[in-house]
Amino acid sequence: MKKLMFAVCVLSLHAMPAHGWTINSRSCSHADVADAYAEAADGDIILIPTGDCSSSHAWQLTLVIEKQVHIQGSGLGETILGIGSEYTPLFHISADNVRISDITFDGRNVNPSVTGAILVGDYSTVTSITRDFRIDHNRFINFSPMPTAGMTGWSAIGVYGYTYGVIDSNVFDDATGEIIGVCADCADAWARPVEFGGYTDGTVFVEDNV
Repeated sequence: MKKLMFAVCVLSLHAMPAHGWTINSRSCSHADVADAYAEAADGDIILIPTGDCSSSHAWQLTLVIEKQVHIQGSGLGETILGIGSEYTPLFHISADNVRISDITFDGRNVNPSVTGAILVGDYSTVTSITRDFRIDHNRFINFSPMPTAGMTGWSAIGVYGYTYGVIDSNVFDDATGEIIGVCADCADAWARPVEFGGYTDGTVFVEDNV
């Protein structure tokens, strides 16, 4: 009985985040948010303050998220992050239990390709597994379609691999392209039946967005 109780306790410790502190970024710049992320541990919240980093301070680099953290802005229209370089997402979620919320993402009509402002999973290794992500209560603006004939448009969010999560309660303004791209394992996924039960390696819920 004692051994059983000990095993349950160990499993619980691994399943739950060990921290839960709030790490305040000095500003909305990539460098300051990256510094706050470096200080964070699993379970922490990284709070990005009010600020406009969509023009001269637009992000030129991607912040790869490999910890189970919550990246939280100060509210829509308060924390604004802009894409500064083509094909460069602002956040790349590659860990489980990651949440991104309360941020305005400005695509600036810069071509992010299929990765969008937020990339979940690995575009080059589509069999990767990312679980329990949530992208919610954000606003996405200026993600317009590509001017090339036959192209479906620029993504705001790109999801790849065997992913499990939810994209909810976001607002997409002046975002007229292929706003949310969920590819899973791409060509193999497209070949599966569309009925319920036809695809079992990942589920992404998209709900209550405008």
